Amino acid sequence: MEVKELKFLLKLVGRENYRGKISELKPNSKTKISETEKICRTLCDRELVTCSKSINLKFLEKNHRY
Repeated sequence: MEVKELKFLLKLVGRENYRGKISELKPNSKTKISETEKICRTLCDRELVTCSKSINLKFLEKNHRY
C-alpha cells in the first residue's frame, strides 16, 4: 500500500460513520481531486472501501433585472 492510500484511509477512519466527501479525504492539501478519486477507485478495487457517486444540482435564483 502506498503512503497516499494510507493517508486517505486514515482520514476516512477519522470521519463520522467512516464517510466523507472526496474533497475532505485528500491525503494532503496539494493532492488534486482527480488523484484522490483514483486512490478511492484503487481501494475500491481491493475491496478496502466502498464508493458511491452522487450528483448534487443547485439551482440559482435569477434576481437580475434586464
